[in-house]
Amino acid sequence: MSNTFWRNTKSSTDDWQTPIQYLKIIDMYIDKDAKINDAWWCSGLVKDKWKELGRDIIHEPTDFFTDDYTATDVIVGNPPFSILADVFVKLFEIGKPFAILIPIGKIAQIKIQKILRNYNIQLIVADCYTGFITADGKPSRCPTSYYVWCCYKFNLDRDLVFI
Repeated sequence: MSNTFWRNTKSSTDDWQTPIQYLKIIDMYIDKDAKINDAWWCSGLVKDKWKELGRDIIHEPTDFFTDDYTATDVIVGNPPFSILADVFVKLFEIGKPFAILIPIGKIAQIKIQKILRNYNIQLIVADCYTGFITADGKPSRCPTSYYVWCCYKFNLDRDLVFI
């Protein structure tokens, strides 16, 4: 999630890539023929992780807020948390199914609640607790919170899924 490609980014700590352990979880819920757009760049290394899972995804160093999603079936990724409210607003505006990896505590923030309460979201609670990857490819320590995949239009069997 390189700040180069973000408008209104409020934090320099938004540059984290998703470890494959989290991608494996959401991969189970996405149709094998779906065109996935992992919309948040960082340094682009996540595309290699998706390839390890047998996926050829859309992943380009573009601005999430101005990109064109017409060739996308589902938006997946690890957005910058400092502008998460703006990200949610844009995702719902796009209207495509999405799954974003966020700290579980973000759901409880009043600003986020005001956005999410108008939509039917579902959560997949990750069964892993691992650090993320820095922009230069180095693993970090374990995160300070647990993460969930916040999903929209995924039509899961339950609204709260524990892996």
